[in-house]
Parts: sequence; structure tokens; C-alpha cells
Amino acid sequence: MSGSYFVGSIAKRFRSGFEVGARNQWRTIGREAEHPIVCESTGESFDIRKLWPYLKQGSTAVDCEPCGLEVAVRTPHYDFTAEVGTGLMEIVTQPGNTLQEVEEKYESGMVRLIAAAKEEGALVLGYGIQPLSAGSDALMMPKQRYHALRQVLGGAWLPFTVTAADQVHVSILQSEILPLTNVCNLLAPVVVALCGNSSVYAGQQAGVCSARMSLMADTQRDHPHRHAMPGRAHSSLEDMVSTLASHKMLLAPSHAPLINGNLFDYLQDVSCEDAQMEAFLMHEHYVWHSARPRSKQGTLEMRAACQQPWSQRHAAAALNVGLVCAAEQLEEIIEAQFGGVEKAWPKFQEYLSQVVQHGLAADEPCEGFLLGVLEACAESLQARGKGEDEFLQPLWERLRKRSNPAQDVALVFEEGGIKALMRHTICQ
Repeated sequence: MSGSYFVGSIAKRFRSGFEVGARNQWRTIGREAEHPIVCESTGESFDIRKLWPYLKQGSTAVDCEPCGLEVAVRTPHYDFTAEVGTGLMEIVTQPGNTLQEVEEKYESGMVRLIAAAKEEGALVLGYGIQPLSAGSDALMMPKQRYHALRQVLGGAWLPFTVTAADQVHVSILQSEILPLTNVCNLLAPVVVALCGNSSVYAGQQAGVCSARMSLMADTQRDHPHRHAMPGRAHSSLEDMVSTLASHKMLLAPSHAPLINGNLFDYLQDVSCEDAQMEAFLMHEHYVWHSARPRSKQGTLEMRAACQQPWSQRHAAAALNVGLVCAAEQLEEIIEAQFGGVEKAWPKFQEYLSQVVQHGLAADEPCEGFLLGVLEACAESLQARGKGEDEFLQPLWERLRKRSNPAQDVALVFEEGGIKALMRHTICQ
């Protein structure tokens, strides 16, 4: 079978996971908040498996790998899930109608996580990376697929054992898949500029504001445009599917590692459409673009933000929801200032590299651009009528000072070392 057949069939099934409706339909929200856990006495990565006995109390279910490894604790409003690194814990909220509803669920989980960590002499950090422990095999959670990805990607996989993102899912419609994915990937540098928070790594200044993004760029050496911004804007959903399929396939649906070939090569021996779709969803899960449409949830997943300081814990989620809600207005701004998303792409790829390194000290694509984006996000959240724009407040201050959390942390670490960083980033 030809590649075009696979693309058309997969695109049709992928599209069907999203609702059909009017553009003013209410958007629901979910959050996936990853946090580094460290030993209070040393600052080294702390093994989260010691926390399961505390977190299982009052749970509705516990998920285990076939080998018996506990990997998730489920509750009615949020789940605790193990991440790639043994020193990372993710809180995944159930969908909510407003940011306030989602944050209430997230904070309920955090109260329990912080208390469990305290019992074991550990701290939960509002930070985008393990500050002292470097990525390593010793820190990798022993899941089958993680070992398989280590085999395929080599050392480029190890940063995933220490990095912590603050991700949100926002519901979108079938008609919005392409334009919103393009706009939000183009604006990934805006999120990094305002929400970068990983400037100290492996116990030293990383020399960048987002070590999380910088380290992930290692996956680009042999797999160009697999992380952060895609190589270009997509012209159709079929184009998007085809571009994703052209990336090297890392894992089979069985989680077995694949050493050679892309998705098209793999599908030559797969005739069942259900199996083709399963293979595509497995494959595209390991293409880490900053904005990813998720057919299973009917959402756009926003991935560019580092985990945020506890006192400003809602800022990145609010910005990302605002970007999705304001996408149509933002596309008009991009058209007026840069000639459209496609023409703006190279300029924003360069801007991304600059904000990863310099944060809010980087030159903007044009004067006042970040202010205009924040204003559009605030207007879009105000239009929802739930007061969600209040969560953007820290971002106005960051923009005014031209300093994001990473820039602040770099100064704290310079003056007081790792202990000062831990005091500055602790969630409590």
C-alpha cells in the first residue's frame, strides 16, 4: 500500500477524535504538572517510589507494569503518575471547565504530595529540572518502553530523566486542528521566554534560561525537528500526518525498539486499519512538538513551559489556555506584522533559540510583540467571563522586569548556591 493511502486513512480517523461544533464552543482544560523531588538534606534526586504508600491512601486504583512496578495512583479528581525519571512526579488533573476548577484539583494533589515528601525528608520543587542530579541511567524509571527508547536514542534520552514541564490540554474542534497547532507551535518561543525556569542544572549554571529545552535539543541531532517547533507550518491535516510519519519510528506498539525506518516503512506490513492507527498514535506520542493535537482527548496539548515557581503556579497554564483561546486574533497579528504564519516561521525558529538562551533578555521578533500577545491572551480569558485572566498577573511583572523565573534562579544560585535555590523553588 502507498504512503498516501496510509495518510488519508489515518488523517480521517485522527480528525474524528475531535468534536464538530461552533468556534465559540466552551473549551475544557486539563493539566499535567511535573515536579522534581529532591532530598532536603543533599539536593540530590529523591526516588518517588518511596512516596507511593502515602499517596495510595484514599486512591481508587493503582496502575502497575506487568513486572509489578507501581507507576500511577488514581483518584477521582487527579492522578499521581511516575515519569521517565525516578525523581519526577506528575499530577494529572481530570478535565475542568475553568482554570480555577483545574487548579483546585491540582492543588489538592499537591497538598498530599508535599506532605508525603516531607514524611520522607524530601522537597517538591517548582522548577523545570533536577537542579543537582544530572540525567543518567540510574535515574531512569524501569519501564519497558523507557529502556527501549534509551536503546534507540542513546544518551539523548537521558535528559528526559530530569526535566519537568508544566503542560495543559485545551479542547479544540476538528476545524481548529490545523490553524491552532500551527499558531501555537509558532508561539512556543513566547512561552519559553515568559516561563523558562531551568537555568541551573547538574549543580552549576547551565548558561541558558531553559536547560530543559536546550538538553532536549540533543534529540534533534539525528532526528531534526522532532522536538519544540516543527520544521515548518503544515498546509493540511494530511500534510501534518505525513510529516509526522516521516520521522524515524522509535517504538513498535508492543514497545519493542525499532532501529531503522519511519512509520511508512513500518506500515508496509500492517494491513489492518485499527493496527495502522495504533501504530501512528504510538509513533506520534514520541514526536515532542510544543503544541500537539491529541486525538484520544480531542485537545491541543501545550508543552513548552517549564514547571513554575509555587507562588506563580498558575501562570503557565493561564498563558497556554490564553494562547489557544486567542489563536484567531494572534493569527491576525502575525499576518499583519510578519506576513502570515508560514513566512514568520524561520524568524520564530531563531527567536526560540534566543529565548532558550537569554529568556526575556532576548530581542523580540518586533517591538512590543510580547506585550501584544499577553494583551490578546488576557482579552480571550476575560471573554470567558470567569476571572481566569487574573492568573496572568505574574507574567505582566516578568515582562516589566525583563526577567523570567530562570533568570531569577540564576541570580539566587550565584549568591547562595544549591541550598538557596532549593529554598527559592520549594513548593510549600
